[in-house]
Amino acid sequence: MFSRMSSRPAPLTADLWLHSPQLPSRRPRPSEFYANGIDSPPFACYANGMASPGELVAVMADTLGVPSATVAQYDRVLAENGLRSSGGRGLSAAKVTAADAANLLIAIMGSPISGAPIKEAAQTCKLYAALRYQIGPRGRPKIPSHELFKRLADLPTTHSFHKALVALIAGATEVDSISTDERGLLDVQLTAPFFRARIIVHDPRAVFDSTKWARLTYLGRGYGLERRDFDLRQSREVTLRTIWELAATLRRSG
Repeated sequence: MFSRMSSRPAPLTADLWLHSPQLPSRRPRPSEFYANGIDSPPFACYANGMASPGELVAVMADTLGVPSATVAQYDRVLAENGLRSSGGRGLSAAKVTAADAANLLIAIMGSPISGAPIKEAAQTCKLYAALRYQIGPRGRPKIPSHELFKRLADLPTTHSFHKALVALIAGATEVDSISTDERGLLDVQLTAPFFRARIIVHDPRAVFDSTKWARLTYLGRGYGLERRDFDLRQSREVTLRTIWELAATLRRSG
């Protein structure tokens, strides 16, 4: 179990990331949860002791296997464009939120195939964050019942990809622990150059039964009209481990 006394949390290891510290002091009010646009500071209420930008960068780098210096550059660009909480020094230093963690993850996962990915981090974040949930021909799928996904299931039909990702991270801060079997319950995917995102939630009772998965697809306006016949594509994916480690960082810091 993690200690809440340390000033800086150690990176989670394979045998430690399954456990988490204490639950947050309270659940957020509905007005804090359903904010318009890209979610921001109100989501700080999900963390008992919020992490610093440096702690978020360190955990993100360790979890994704990306050099810390590279992640720090993404973080700096987001901060310069108002997409990461900022503050002064000492007691007024910035404390990151679930929304900040979501922005950084989106910027890294959505990095373009060519060009200057770090320089374009803010634009990449905005493009993917604004993708809207698209209801399929069979209607909105039922999210498998699990406390990790309760906030995702509670989102309105018109929600954005950013709101969904924040709901996943914020929801994970309210869960005490997860078992080894639960690590495969979630996949988050980003595709380029078509700006598509997908969240796949697996049923805890039938993880390998694809007929019981809930697939949520997020597309931009005019997606069908703007598609071109490009043959070079990329798809990046993270699992519940990334969401869990980001949530644990928000909780155990401070």
